[in-house]
Amino acid sequence: MTFDRRSLKRVALPIPIRITLEGEPIAGTTRDISSKGLCLEVPTARVKVNLAELLNQNVTLLMETDIIVGSIKWYTVEEAVFQIGISID
Repeated sequence: MTFDRRSLKRVALPIPIRITLEGEPIAGTTRDISSKGLCLEVPTARVKVNLAELLNQNVTLLMETDIIVGSIKWYTVEEAVFQIGISID
């Protein structure tokens, strides 16, 4: 039995996206998306900042021609990839 605490269904959808962390644009790919957030995968070698210091801070995302503002809520590392949870209002 699996228990998912999310109130909104997420869809696995890989989309190229750029996140700006402390003024530095970094390329990544979405892992999954809902109407209120997403999980972004970024190779650890590309991230030069301490993500713990950016928790609950606003970040800018560039998805094709759309600019989205979100907030980093969590992150984890799997092998050589950061998974970054971003809440979007």
